[in-house]
Amino acid sequence: MSQRTRAEHHEPAHPDPWVSAWALLLRKHGLLGLVDASGADVVRHPSKGAGAPFLDGPLDPRDMHTVGIQTQDAETEQVDVRLVDGPWNRLCHPRFTVRPIPRRGEVPTQLDPVVLEPSDPVWPSGPIRVQLLDLPERFTTLATTTVAGQFGPVIATDGRTVVSGLPLRALLAEAHAIAPTATSYLNHIAVPKTYELEQLVVNAIESAVLAAGGSSLRTDVWPSGHRAALTIRHDYDRVCPEPVLRGLLDTYANAGLASTWCFRLDNLEPAHAQMIAASGHEVSLHTTAGDEDAFLTEVQELERRTGVRPLGVTAHGGAGSAGYLGQHQLLWAVRAGMRYAELLGRTPLLPFQALSAADGAVTPLPLVLPNVHSSIDLTTKPDGHRLGDLQKQVPADLAQGGHAVVMNHPDIHRDELRTLLAGLPLDHVWLATLADVAEWSWASRLGGTSSHHNGRWTHRFGSPLPHPAVLRVAGAGAGEVRVPAGETETVI
Repeated sequence: MSQRTRAEHHEPAHPDPWVSAWALLLRKHGLLGLVDASGADVVRHPSKGAGAPFLDGPLDPRDMHTVGIQTQDAETEQVDVRLVDGPWNRLCHPRFTVRPIPRRGEVPTQLDPVVLEPSDPVWPSGPIRVQLLDLPERFTTLATTTVAGQFGPVIATDGRTVVSGLPLRALLAEAHAIAPTATSYLNHIAVPKTYELEQLVVNAIESAVLAAGGSSLRTDVWPSGHRAALTIRHDYDRVCPEPVLRGLLDTYANAGLASTWCFRLDNLEPAHAQMIAASGHEVSLHTTAGDEDAFLTEVQELERRTGVRPLGVTAHGGAGSAGYLGQHQLLWAVRAGMRYAELLGRTPLLPFQALSAADGAVTPLPLVLPNVHSSIDLTTKPDGHRLGDLQKQVPADLAQGGHAVVMNHPDIHRDELRTLLAGLPLDHVWLATLADVAEWSWASRLGGTSSHHNGRWTHRFGSPLPHPAVLRVAGAGAGEVRVPAGETETVI
């Protein structure tokens, strides 16, 4: 490890393309806009040097000199970051294994999983540069790490500038994307865990901007009066008797809960799907497709046979399916006009805008990705369930204000699902379908644009608001406005 105080390293000639997605992470947490005291947008056009609210790694020696910081530099494949007032988080380049799913009745020919190595260099690999911070007394440490046997601060603030010895913007954006794969996703072997770190950094940067006379625009993550969201998702992998379905629908009617049902075409019972939709629940696609043509055919056939156009997609992982194909399926969903898809292997907790990365560019997609699902089912055996695990995990997700998604196959473990629901703290929790969550998230936060002019904020929502929203300005021009459902723009 070496100490760097002079211009031995400079900003790369071509900035990391993942940095361009930084604003999406702020909107994930409800921060819609940030301007400094002059009204300049500090998210789209971040400043450098003295007075900058955020100095991201790798730190430029000139910036280090300006704020009086020295660093000790090292490289590592994975960074475990300890928040001073919170838990451990992890930063890494996400990596996962793939393996073909056999056809029905076919013996697998490839038993060992293979680590996916994306051919497009836009997907990073290799070590992460870490700069441990040697801080002046005016700085307060926000997070620490240990690298190459050395322990020290890696994120800090003096109240007006947040300094990171990690390339946080790029790593946090990358944690919300998945590479395309032609063979089914199997399991992650390098998994970022970033939710609390995202909150810490977003709040610290906002505080720095406000301390310097700037202004921020925020909205609540969930509709007014709700602190978190819960979705019950059913993957209809085996045909269920009608009385079983009616029993579940009665349970949900009594609980005031709308659920999402994901159907494959090869075992679709149109009458069941129509009954579910008529009861106020969502009918979605559970794809088995291995290419876009097959995927679009599934979408069209599901609509033709049920009368319901699917607004989202999940991937079937059983025999006969192509499985989860990462970014490929996200792009297919966009071209099918869907609202949402899924991201496996991560726990983002809150819905966020999907990203596509190819040919040296990272592009936001008009698509929402909800939190990863937690399955109550392990096997089809009566005792093959995870009720005990979910009785701990789901309340924890809700307590953090997150989106808990519980998945169940409706032909098994229904009593365990009812037991789980009966014991959950559901006060002020939004009981919503995946499509409802995606629609709200896109309209209220993810799909909108904000601008600041003459001391006032203008926010254009991503689509007409499905529920009332509250927008708040902090700092210069502080105020609050309640926006009714149906609106597309507001000024505050």
